[in-house]
Amino acid sequence: MLLFPLIAVQAQGIYSLKELYYFSPYTETMLFDPHYDSKNKIEYYSIEDYMRIYYEYNEEGQIEKKTTYLWDEDWHRANWDKYKETTYTYQDGRIAEERTKLVTYEYQWGIPITPQTTETRRYTLSADKKTETVDVINYDPEKKTADTTLLIRTLDNNLDITHIEAFKIKNKKKELTGSFSPKYTVRYDNKGRIIKQLLDVDGGTFLEGTFSYQKNGYTTISKKFNRVLLGYLPRDNFEYTVSRPNANNEEYIILTAISNGKYVNHEKITLTYKAPLLVSSKTRDYTFNDKYISSEKTENTFDSKGQLTKSILYDLNKETKEWEKEQKHIYEYDNNGFISLHEEYMMRDNTWQGEEKYKWAFTPSGELTYHEKSEWKAGKWVYEDKIEKSYTISGKLSSKAEYRWYGEKWEPYERTDYTYDNTDRILTETLYKEDLSVWKPSYMKVYGYTPTKYSITEKWWRDDEWQTIREIIKTCDGKQSIESEIIHGYEISRKNGIEIKTPVSREIRRTIKYVQPSSYYDSLRIKDLEKVKTMY
Repeated sequence: MLLFPLIAVQAQGIYSLKELYYFSPYTETMLFDPHYDSKNKIEYYSIEDYMRIYYEYNEEGQIEKKTTYLWDEDWHRANWDKYKETTYTYQDGRIAEERTKLVTYEYQWGIPITPQTTETRRYTLSADKKTETVDVINYDPEKKTADTTLLIRTLDNNLDITHIEAFKIKNKKKELTGSFSPKYTVRYDNKGRIIKQLLDVDGGTFLEGTFSYQKNGYTTISKKFNRVLLGYLPRDNFEYTVSRPNANNEEYIILTAISNGKYVNHEKITLTYKAPLLVSSKTRDYTFNDKYISSEKTENTFDSKGQLTKSILYDLNKETKEWEKEQKHIYEYDNNGFISLHEEYMMRDNTWQGEEKYKWAFTPSGELTYHEKSEWKAGKWVYEDKIEKSYTISGKLSSKAEYRWYGEKWEPYERTDYTYDNTDRILTETLYKEDLSVWKPSYMKVYGYTPTKYSITEKWWRDDEWQTIREIIKTCDGKQSIESEIIHGYEISRKNGIEIKTPVSREIRRTIKYVQPSSYYDSLRIKDLEKVKTMY
């Protein structure tokens, strides 16, 4: 079975282009493919069977909310999964702020992790309306860090972008990371549908797209991407042609070409829906250089809540031309809609044989409290490892314990405990390791706070006591920040054949001077630095 079709790889390539980052919130209209409803109104944008973007509008016809869905193949869910939500606020008819929050789960070693990273974009139009600055702040509450980028856009009299500069902000200094001059041209037919797209960058054509609409309801889209203009290699250029209907039962015919213009990849994809965004079946036929490669099919079953409960993957037998079952995935959910079970099976000798099995438990707000993994051995499920988590009343992680299955019982492996003050600032972080089947202290961080000082003390558990190995002390008076790193150790000497340990310390001192904020952006960044400094 073809696990990574070429079109999927290239679709992800489109989605990850750095130029998308610079154009937001206009990305979809420039680079993605519009889907029209029966009234010739754009229902959603897409990168065919990889991504979809739906809009909700306010009474003034402005975009109020944008929801992005990704086709989930990585975790064998074979369906449209909600990926992120973006909300907009306006001032004087223009976007003033854009907030994006990831809403889907990411899987790390079989553990569904609720994404926490959020992105905020603040748009500021200059008084003469010749430039627009965009402050892009990515905040990760788990790491307590804020990563900031500044975009400066030059505008023409129609307020269209004529030049873009992107800066990474490091230590309050701007570092140029990208600069180009785009020109976007779009043409429409007499029904208001897009028929031509051109995106020129620095005098060359980066994107050329054509759209044609047939009477039988099919739309044909051809696009060419010249990524060399943005610093990529010639091999990163690609083009594709898609033919598809505007209907819930969709059939795509996708031709993907390499840079010399010769089509090498031909896919036919058919999607059948039980309800909007609930795909009951998907079939993919794939050829390469006019040679048949494979056909694959997925059939999905949903419960009354629209949750995927079973997914079966088929492969077409080249000789008998019959569909043969290959994989099966079973899913269950708790009362709050969070996934609680996933079982994976492979068909061997006409029998379903287990592969991996996962169990989870969550708090009502979606925090993971339990994770368990099993593998199929000798015809049955056998435990492998598990994780248990607990939280404070305010929702802060208080303990995370990992166990391994050994000798028909759960054995401790590693545990970390956390304590906080009454404002939820972390006070201690203590690591325990397994020793003769019991928890033994190993490593600790102790945090200290005053209005002008912040400290971290690191300790190892040695000789049945905590021994300090490093201290980090930060002081700030509003004008400058002084950071001292003190490393503790021992000098070993011998006297009369006896080993003598003499405690020694070494200090490294750093000074950061603050400047008077020259703009709203600078003051915002200094505020972010203070937040990171105090929360670490």
